Amino acid sequence: MTGHGRRSAAWARRALVALASLASTSAGAASWGLQWARGPGAGGCIDGHRVAAAVEARLGRAVFVGPTSAERTVEGVLLKEADGWRAVISVQDREGRTLGSREHHAAGESCASLDEAVTFIIALLIDAETPAAPPAAAAPPDGDQPPEPKVRVLVPKPEPAPPPPEPRARLELDVWPLFGLGKVTLPTPGLRVGAYGALPSGAGLELGVEGWLPVTRNAGPGGVTASAVASELAVCPFALRPGRVLLTACASVLVGALIAQGFGFDLASRSVRPLLDLGGRVRAGWSLTERVELTGGLGLAARVLRPSLVYVDASGATLELLPSSAVTFEAGLGLSIRLW
Repeated sequence: MTGHGRRSAAWARRALVALASLASTSAGAASWGLQWARGPGAGGCIDGHRVAAAVEARLGRAVFVGPTSAERTVEGVLLKEADGWRAVISVQDREGRTLGSREHHAAGESCASLDEAVTFIIALLIDAETPAAPPAAAAPPDGDQPPEPKVRVLVPKPEPAPPPPEPRARLELDVWPLFGLGKVTLPTPGLRVGAYGALPSGAGLELGVEGWLPVTRNAGPGGVTASAVASELAVCPFALRPGRVLLTACASVLVGALIAQGFGFDLASRSVRPLLDLGGRVRAGWSLTERVELTGGLGLAARVLRPSLVYVDASGATLELLPSSAVTFEAGLGLSIRLW
């Protein structure tokens, strides 16, 4: 007996025990349908058209008809498993009742090892008297091609994508280098450290401290060196979250001090003047990781308290040392660390 015959005989002995009830209920069936599917990872395995052609070649006759004409339907699915492959084959009647099922496992990297077993099991279901090693089907005459089997192929429905995580309340620590206009009259660099607490919607409250580097302005016989420090409270009621970006609009109040030191005059003194700004800012954040965001903002404010430093010479003439701006602007870009 050839290797093919021994393998077929072994499958026959196992299949006959599991499918005895199927043989008794299906032997008299006049027509058969086939539904075939390949699970995830089994897309390269034998498809429904090749299964139908192999079964009909083994039986030596046309077997399968359309699903609406079939009195019995063979349903099969090929599955990829960790240790190999699994074929699940069942038979249903016209009313959709399952008459029985059969599974076959095969090890190995390739699912081609299932082809012969699947063909033999389905042929045995359709014709319980099929010999273990049937002769090969005769080739059709030249120009006479066999009809295409009518097979309905089932495509597994893809798994739906998991929903995005729900937004949650958070607290962030910000560190931003700044660039300002009108903060200390001249264009000035600075640094801001702040905290931002937000609701799940993104709206929240912001508290920050900022400092501006000293700038020097020469005037008359001397000049003045000035810098500024301030603290800011901002309420951000409006938020928009397109994807990984969070945009917020804030109204802010800034309270601080302008610190100036004169030089080159007969009497050079240090002066500290109060600052008060009312304005607004747009804040933007882009999530880099779960804990780190690239954040920045643009702010525009009206200066309510406008300190002015002047020098009065011996003749009574007044010289403005540090003009004060009515409007201030700042821009910042840095990183935010999410604390929780």
